[in-house]
Amino acid sequence: MRLLNVALMSIVTLSITSSAQEPIVVIPDDQLTINGLHSFAKANQIESVEDLLPHLPPLLRNNYVLMEDSHSRQFPSSTDNPRIIMFVPDGSLFMGISTFPGAVGYDDVELLESTGNNTWRLAALELDANSQPLLHTKGRNNLGSCTDCHGPESRPIWGSYPTWHGAFGDGSGQYLTEEQARVLTLAASPDPNASNLRLQRLSFAKANWQAGDTFIVPDRYRNYGNECFNDALGARHIESLWSRIRKTDGYELMMLAYLADRLAFFEEEGAAKQMRDSLFAVVEQKAAAAGIVLPHGTKGDKALRLAGLRYYDDLILSKSVPELSGELPENQRRDVRSSWDYISIYIGDLLAVRFLKHLIDEYPEYELGSLMARTEADHAPTSIFAYFHESTVYMWDTNLEDRLALLRVKSAPTVDLRFEQVFTRNLQSAIGPQLIEFGKMRLSAADGLKNTAP
Repeated sequence: MRLLNVALMSIVTLSITSSAQEPIVVIPDDQLTINGLHSFAKANQIESVEDLLPHLPPLLRNNYVLMEDSHSRQFPSSTDNPRIIMFVPDGSLFMGISTFPGAVGYDDVELLESTGNNTWRLAALELDANSQPLLHTKGRNNLGSCTDCHGPESRPIWGSYPTWHGAFGDGSGQYLTEEQARVLTLAASPDPNASNLRLQRLSFAKANWQAGDTFIVPDRYRNYGNECFNDALGARHIESLWSRIRKTDGYELMMLAYLADRLAFFEEEGAAKQMRDSLFAVVEQKAAAAGIVLPHGTKGDKALRLAGLRYYDDLILSKSVPELSGELPENQRRDVRSSWDYISIYIGDLLAVRFLKHLIDEYPEYELGSLMARTEADHAPTSIFAYFHESTVYMWDTNLEDRLALLRVKSAPTVDLRFEQVFTRNLQSAIGPQLIEFGKMRLSAADGLKNTAP
């Protein structure tokens, strides 16, 4: 994906005008970074969130989710005064603002940026008429740190698909309640006295909303707002995790063990089961050496932990913390719902897809791509490789301009991407022997046998 670089501010003036008929300077898309927004606010004497909003480009105003119940430091929020989270559709920047007057952080623009080295950066831009625009992580009054919620890696937070707890359109159909529809209709009204003025600065897909309508955003072919957010977040988060996984000793064996724990092929008697047993023995050996005890976890869960990931800080994206880890303080073991919390698709599914891409790219001698190209997909008139390739290119090898062009004419390829649709039984039979050979090679090299804690 394109890297957003902080450069000298090149101002783009559009034909939007203020009440005084003076042109409004719109922030260029390539300046949508933490430092770029800070520089723009200082250069243009922005003194409030209200001052900043007219300068935001359609790229942000067209893409957003609305949180009527938010656990962020920008609280409280409500249906009438939801927290707005705008985002760049490639997941490079997320911007949160409160619309509840008097809320904590009401004068802040909260920012989460995906940096060029696959890490996340957090900051809040405080806009106050009494002082210069200030970047901070705790606020002038030390009211809550960004990392209190986002953890030391500043990773994103989002609820479990498809419920999006606390958001407008919460649920798999993304249907609006009567009150949510009322608020959106008021916000879309041109009457400045009829609406939440901050909410009114967004672009709306339509003017009149009804209970039961799907929550949608403008300028998309499949414009489900919450799904668009998940799509933007998913690939960026996985690439960040994958970048860290690759720095862990023996990561390929751990990722193969994770696959072996999920693929039915490795339950078959003979060479497949022998490989799985060997991989699981390495997992248990390394877990014991590292002092990792996951009483509710599978061998695959332990393998991900040994690949350098941590449950709460890396894999848990919402406030529902599974008791899976056994590593969390008691006050963090709440809202236990499932073993995984996930974004547009299961995090584990995406990690498996990312590992398969790694094997295809780095080990052409196993001809996994060719084997996949000769295997028909169960759910589409194409090969598994064509389905896989379209999804991975879209997630990790498409720039913002091309992504936006695609999203205007068709659904994101990842909308229906699932583990079982990539790793079908036919594909498992086709590539399973190659995975066994890869495992033998890695085991013989003893990459996974070093007792190095992640």
